[in-house]
Amino acid sequence: MKITGTQNVIRVGSSLAITIPAKEARRHGIQVGSSVDFGITPVNTPPGIINEYAEFKTQYAQTLKSLADR
Repeated sequence: MKITGTQNVIRVGSSLAITIPAKEARRHGIQVGSSVDFGITPVNTPPGIINEYAEFKTQYAQTLKSLADR
């Protein structure tokens, strides 16, 4: 089985981590303590895009939610 996708790297204490979406973990029977094989392919994010996305999300979050709820 193989799960593919793009996840953001997060800080956990002094380490970095990549999360597995809960839906995919359940689907594949992955639980806390499970061993998994993984590979890493860095995605080159243009400088500033994370901040731009955060600003976009803040400005348009309610509008996007309203559209999604229709």
